Amino acid sequence: MNKILDAYFKKNIYFSYGGKDLEFKVSQSLFSSYDVDVGTKRLLRTFVFEDFQNYKKVLDLGCGYGPLGIALKSAKKGAEVHMIDRDALALTFSRINSELNDVNDIKIYGSLGYDEVDDRDFDLIVSNIPAKVGKEVLSNMLMGGSYHLVSNGRMAIVVVDAIYDYVAKTLSTPEVNILYHKSWSGHHVFHYEFLGNKIHSSPPKSAWVEGKYIRELVNIAYPRPLNYSIQTTYNLPEFDNPSFDTELLLENLNLIGGNNIEKVLFFNSGQGYLPVALSKLKNISEIKLIDRNLQSLRISKENLIRNDFSPDNISTSHQVGIRQSNNKAYDFLVGTVDEKENSEVIKILTEQIVSLINKNGVALFASSSGVITDMEKKIRKIKNLMILKKRKSKGRSLLAIHSK
Repeated sequence: MNKILDAYFKKNIYFSYGGKDLEFKVSQSLFSSYDVDVGTKRLLRTFVFEDFQNYKKVLDLGCGYGPLGIALKSAKKGAEVHMIDRDALALTFSRINSELNDVNDIKIYGSLGYDEVDDRDFDLIVSNIPAKVGKEVLSNMLMGGSYHLVSNGRMAIVVVDAIYDYVAKTLSTPEVNILYHKSWSGHHVFHYEFLGNKIHSSPPKSAWVEGKYIRELVNIAYPRPLNYSIQTTYNLPEFDNPSFDTELLLENLNLIGGNNIEKVLFFNSGQGYLPVALSKLKNISEIKLIDRNLQSLRISKENLIRNDFSPDNISTSHQVGIRQSNNKAYDFLVGTVDEKENSEVIKILTEQIVSLINKNGVALFASSSGVITDMEKKIRKIKNLMILKKRKSKGRSLLAIHSK
C-alpha cells in the first residue's frame, strides 16, 4: 500500500468460506471494519444452504472492501466477478484484498448503482444493501438488476430490519419470483429472479439521468451579492443547506484575490456549493474536482454546469487523497477535511495540500477546531508558508494559508 492507504489501514480480519481461508485488510473509514458484517456472512451462507454454486458471472453491487465478491470468486475461481462501489477507498481496498486472496482478475470499478455497468449477462447479482439511500435509489438497487441478468439469473441480497418492509413490498410484484427468503434477528435474505420481458430488454436511462438521486433545489444568497441555486441529492450531506464548514469557507472566499484565476482545485465539495460560489465570484479558467465519493463529483460538476460554468473546463478525479500523479499545482485549493480521519491521514492530507499550492497561491480548508489546530501546527513548521487567517465558529474552524 502507498503512504495514504497505509494511514487508512486499520487491521487484517479473517473469514472462511467454501473451504477457503480468506484475509481482508480493512479501514476504519469503511463499513464493517471490525469484522465481516453478520449480514454478509448470512447471505453467503444461503448459497451453501441452497447448494447454489453454478454461477458463472457475478456482480457485487456496493462491494465495500470486497468480502462478498472475493468470497464467491475464491469458491469458484472460474467465475467472472465484477465489484462496484461509489467510494474510491472501498474500491482501493477491494483491489488490495483481491490480490491478497489471489483472485487478481476481478474487475473492480466505480459506479453509482448500476449506472456504470455495461454488461448484461450476469447470472448472479449480490448486495448487502445499505439502509440509508432513499426509496428511489433503493428501488433501483432492488429492481435495476433485471437489465443486467441473463434469463433465470438471480438477485441475492441481504437487508436490515429498517428497510425490510419496504423491500418486501417492492418485491411483491408479478414480475418478481422469490426463490428463497430467510429472516434472522436484524437481517433478511432474499434470492429472486425476474419474470416477463424486462430480461434482455434495453435498460432505461441511468438512475442518475432519471433523477432518482435528486432531492431538492436550494437557493443560496451568500456570499453577497451572489444569488444562485444548488440541486441537492439524497445520500449526501448538506441536502437542505450548507454545513458549518462550508459556510465558513463561503464567508471567506474573499481571501482569494484577483478577478481572474487560472486553476482551482476543490476537494470534498459535497453537493457543490463552494465550486459554484467561487465560479460566480471569479473568472476561473480551469476547475478540478477531487473526491472519494463518485456521487459528490457528479453533482458538483452538474451544479457548476447548471450555473453556466463550461463543462469543457471541469475535470474530475475519483480517488483517495488529493495528490496528483502529474504533480500539477494550483493557484487555489478549497475544501473540507473530515474530522473522523485519524491523525496520520490528516498529516498526509496536510502534506498533499501544501504540495499542490503554486507560489503565491492560497489554500482554504475547514474542519473541526481540533483538526484545524493540528494542521496549523504542521503548516507552521514549513518554510515559505504563511497563515493568512484562522477563524473559529461553533466548534468548527477555517484555516487559510499562503505560499510565498
